[in-house]
Amino acid sequence: FPSRVIALAPLTIATNARLTAGNDPSMVPTKAITMGMKSILDAEQILLLACFKEQQQPLSVIKAGRITPELPASFLLKHPNSQIVYTKDTIATL
Repeated sequence: FPSRVIALAPLTIATNARLTAGNDPSMVPTKAITMGMKSILDAEQILLLACFKEQQQPLSVIKAGRITPELPASFLLKHPNSQIVYTKDTIATL
């Protein structure tokens, strides 16, 4: 699929508001850009920011070195120039 703008689901908006905007949905975007995995992996460099404790389970899969279609972010393990930046909240959960 080509990159495109999509409307975010109400649950996504509510979750983003809870995690980043003091539970105020008016402070978070209602749309996002979605990209296919090929477009992402074609990038020269990839930086993944892991900043929420809710990301513990997917981060543990990546940390274990498992690549699985159930977790598309795990394909970053195949990229020659990808990095994950952890915050104190996420690093404490691993």
